[in-house]
Formats: sequence, structure tokens, C-alpha cells
Amino acid sequence: MGDQRKKRKQPAGKWKFLSGVFFTPATVFVLSLLSVGMLLWFDRINERQRMNFDLCDALMDIQIKATSYHLWLEEAITGDTAVDIRKVWDEIDLAISLSEAILNGGKSEHGVILQPLKDSSLRKRMEDLKPLLTQIKKIGLQRIREPEVAGIGSAIDQRFDAVFKEFQDKAGALEMITEKSQLRDQSRSKRLFWVILLSWVSIVVGATAGLWGGEVKRRRAEEALAKVKDQLEIKVKDRTGELGKVNDQLHLELNEHRKTEEELRNSEKQLRSLSSQLLTAQERERRRIAAELHDELGSSLALLRIEFALLEKKLNEDQTELRERCRRNLEYIEQVADNVSRLSRNLSPYLLEDLGLPSALRSLLSNFGKHLNVRVTHDIPEMDHLFSEDAEITIYRIIQESLTNIGKHAQARHVSMVIHIDDDSVCFTVEDDGKGYKVEQALNKDPDERGMGLSTMSERVRILGGSFDLWSQEGQGSRISFRLPKKDGGMFS
Repeated sequence: MGDQRKKRKQPAGKWKFLSGVFFTPATVFVLSLLSVGMLLWFDRINERQRMNFDLCDALMDIQIKATSYHLWLEEAITGDTAVDIRKVWDEIDLAISLSEAILNGGKSEHGVILQPLKDSSLRKRMEDLKPLLTQIKKIGLQRIREPEVAGIGSAIDQRFDAVFKEFQDKAGALEMITEKSQLRDQSRSKRLFWVILLSWVSIVVGATAGLWGGEVKRRRAEEALAKVKDQLEIKVKDRTGELGKVNDQLHLELNEHRKTEEELRNSEKQLRSLSSQLLTAQERERRRIAAELHDELGSSLALLRIEFALLEKKLNEDQTELRERCRRNLEYIEQVADNVSRLSRNLSPYLLEDLGLPSALRSLLSNFGKHLNVRVTHDIPEMDHLFSEDAEITIYRIIQESLTNIGKHAQARHVSMVIHIDDDSVCFTVEDDGKGYKVEQALNKDPDERGMGLSTMSERVRILGGSFDLWSQEGQGSRISFRLPKKDGGMFS
């Protein structure tokens, strides 16, 4: 009976041994496959973002061409001889060609290759826009050929304005849908990035746990072997050789554990390099978008402003309604231009490139105080050549994120910033007198509830080789401080 019980227990022990040996590598393998799949999904989302951006750009070009055609046609009908009628038709023909390129693929005005529009909903809306462009061109030809019956205020003119307004409404709605799709894709990209990062953290934690368990088992085995060795040396000297073989096997396992530790350190370096590359790519994308906002959209708004100003000057004094509409449109264009300029500055701090980090931070604090009606004080010394260009951009983003958090949550009346330069490092401190919060509760929240502000700031500081500290108490405000080495040796050096 005793032998039978031993035989029944052996498979369970064998299964436990196999599960202990293969559990860690199996977990690492599965999580690695999941991470690769998520990276491929991340690439697919980025491709969708690019296609949506190209579609928005082409839609904007169509609206600009159609608007230019409308303005120049009105000027030609009113008798303005300076208008080149061929250029008027070229504008509407280009708008029709762009709509065809969006639907079936082709080149945009800027040489970008557009893929055929496959989304059925977007394609249906685009197919509704193209006949409106053709109808606008047809009515325009009629107004040019029959000016005596198609002048300003005529039924044909009213029909022309109605079709043009319908085109603007549908084009604006299509552009809004595309922009919302871009925002959704951006949100998915951010969530996916954190899923990938957490997956790799899980890999490191799982591997570390397996290594620690193996180390504990090794130590226990060594202690057991030491006891057995003492007993066997007294009782059975002829088994010394066998114990030596077991000891050699343990040394081999120890060497394997050391190799695993080295692989873990290499994995950590790769993760830090990946974080640095992602942040660098983010800054480059912000610069590119800011440049396009400033150059492309800013120039287009300036052209619209000039066109409306010229149109207002050409109106008669008794055309008060049209003059008022021109003034309202000019005011709206000014507001849009200001918003575009603000977005461009937030995306890419031009002052940082032109005047340096101290001036850029002073301007950032000044704009923050004016925008939120908060008293702002600062002590920002000159610190040129203390950091690399990429490190200065990262420092600017950290301060910008901390001010954003204060503006959203703190309800502060006073914000201060102090920069202290030591012999080998620089300390940055941002403090407010807001409502404060419990630091432990904020750090222990789920990532979805906590947001990415604190995590992003801490990660940026870690990449630069610095230390990050957070303090806050309810009713006593909060303070964020971080210390960075001069001429940093981090990823951005």
C-alpha cells in the first residue's frame, strides 16, 4: 500500500516541477506575442491618422478653391476688370478634380497621393459634395453669360448662394466627421501605447518573480545539500563524488541565473530607449503640425481676411447688411487666426528656439497667469548652455504639463516657479496655493482615472537622468519639483 501511494504522488510532483520550469518563459512568450500584435495595431492606427489628415487637408483645399471661385466670380460680375476669368474657372475645376481624387484616388494639390475613399459613410457624403461643385460651376457660367438676368440680387444669384451655402455646410460637416475620427484614433494610440508599456512591465515583473523564486529554491537546495553533506561525510564517504556532481550542476544553474539577470538589464535599457524614441517622435510630430498650422492654415486665413476686406471696400454705402456680414466674418476670421496661432505655440514653442529656455518659461508663465487670471511669480535665472536642445524641450513640456494640471484641478490664486542652479545640477520647483489632494490616493488610482500627466512628467525626468518629487496636502496646495544634471547624460543628450 505504501508503494502504491508513492507511485500516485509522483506524477503530481513531476507536474509541479514542469509548471515551475516552463511557467515563466511561457508567460514571457505569450506577453511578447501580445505586444507584437499591439504594435502592429498601433501602426495601423497611425496609418489611419495619416489618411484622415490627408483627407482633411484635401477637403480644406476644396473649400478654399470653391470660396476663391465664389469671391472672384462675384467681383467679375460686378465689373471688376482686374479679375482673370480663366483663373476663376481654374479654381472651381481644381476643386472638382480634388473631389474626384478623394473619391477614386489621385494626387492632391500638394502632391500627396490620396487613396480611394473606402469608408461608405464618408464616401456617400463626398459623392453629395461633387455634384454641388458641378452645379456651382454651371450656375456661375450662366451668370457670366447672362449678366442682365443673373446679376446681384437676382433669382439666379440667390440660387447660386443657396447651392454654395449647402456645399459649405456639407463640406464642413464632412471635415468635422474626419477630425473627430482623427481624435478617436489619437485617443486609441495613446491607450494602446500604455497597454504596450504595461505589457512589457508585466514581462519584466513576471521574469523577475520567476528569477526570485528560482533563487529562493537554489538557496534552500544549498542549505539542504550542506546538511546532507555533513551527514554523508560522517556515515558514507563513498558518496562524496556524487555530491560533487550535484554541486557542479548547481553552479551551472547559477550561471544561467546570472545570464538571465543580464538579459533583464538589457531589456530595461531597450524599454528606456523605446520611451525616448516615442517622446522624440511626439515632439517632431508637434513641430510638423505646428508648422503646417502656421504656414498653411495661417496663410489661408490671411488670404480670406484680405479678400473680405477688399469685398467690404467694394460694397456701396447702402449695402449695410452685406457690409455688416463682411465685418462679422472678418471678426470670426481674426478669432480663428488667434486660435490657430495659440495652438501652434502650444504645439511648438518658437520662443524656446529663438530666445532660449528662460525666456520661453517666462512667456509660458505670463500667458498662464493672463489666461486664468492667476497671480504668477517666478525666479528664473539665465541658464544658457546648461542643457542640450532636446533636454530644454523636455523641461519646457514638464513645466507646461504641471501648469496644465494646476489650471484644470487646483483652483489656485497664486502660482510660483523657482529655478535653483547648483554646482552639478539644476532644481526646478512649481508650487501653487490651490485646494491640494492626497498624493497616495492620486498615485493609487487606476490609470484611466489618474490620467497621464504625473506619469508623463515622471517618465520624462527619468529619461533625462533626474529625480522627481511630488508633495500635496488637502487645503494647503501642491508642489512639484525635479532635479536634473547639467549637460545631461540621459537619452536626449
